[in-house]
Amino acid sequence: MKNWLDDLADICRDNTMEAMTTPDGAIILVTPKMPPENVQAKIKQTIPQSVHYEIKEGPRIVTTEGLRMFLGQAGASSVLLSTKKHTLIIEISGESPLLMEKESPLWDGLERLLKHDPFVEGYEVLVNGQVILEYNATAAKALETSKKPERDICPTEDEIMNLRITLETSNDVLDFLEKI
Repeated sequence: MKNWLDDLADICRDNTMEAMTTPDGAIILVTPKMPPENVQAKIKQTIPQSVHYEIKEGPRIVTTEGLRMFLGQAGASSVLLSTKKHTLIIEISGESPLLMEKESPLWDGLERLLKHDPFVEGYEVLVNGQVILEYNATAAKALETSKKPERDICPTEDEIMNLRITLETSNDVLDFLEKI
């Protein structure tokens, strides 16, 4: 016979939610986006009134725990995660060379992990207070969809020579801009 925990697990699976239990027995349902009213009503009917629960928007538990483990193996001494709307802010402390270099292969793996989480629309990674990595999905989409001017011919040798002459005879940037 199915109990309410099985029913709750079905609701969570169908609505991309994860449930976790706090030490005092309360249930926190983590979801990328707040579920519609009918799903919230179904949850309220499923969980007994004696059990306290809360629905929170946030990154998946597997994402946050994966980040902590991933960064810990890379040499992080501490990892602090916070959110600002749907932007995940990851503050890392540590002296490992893997963490300190912006070109580290570590960041590619971290980006793949974050881009697969439906909650995360952006992220900011700070190592010892310095921004190492930033991403904003809205800005990225805007850049992808923006029309880039198309040039169907290459600059001629004369155009290149004229540009060089203008650059060499200009006193400063403002002078250059006035001449072109």
